Amino acid sequence: ALSNYQDMWWNPAESGWGVNVVHQNSTIFATLMTYDLAGEGLWLVMSAGLQQSDGSYLGDLYQVRGPAFNALPFTPITNANVTKVGTMRIAFTDGVTGTLAYTVNGVPVSKPITRQVFASPCFVA
Repeated sequence: ALSNYQDMWWNPAESGWGVNVVHQNSTIFATLMTYDLAGEGLWLVMSAGLQQSDGSYLGDLYQVRGPAFNALPFTPITNANVTKVGTMRIAFTDGVTGTLAYTVNGVPVSKPITRQVFASPCFVA
């Protein structure tokens, strides 16, 4: 059975958004790239999705703001740059499918997700 879900996940019927998952032990760090209500790019972060008794991962969802990508010097973000906007739960059915459920400012979303495969794994002998 698969024990690590670290990868890029998406819904192939809805190309244009996805969730990056970093998985270590019983914690997931996830970044959701999607769009806001005006259709502008929106990045959200679940910094500590903890494994629940049902096997899913649940955590607070945050929107983070910071300096422009070309800012010199780049000013590190602080708690003043972080806003909790909801929660996120990722439930993996198996190694290639699951369900992403989250709430942003009171608006609930639930979508099936699939591991995004770019190519067959390469193995070096």
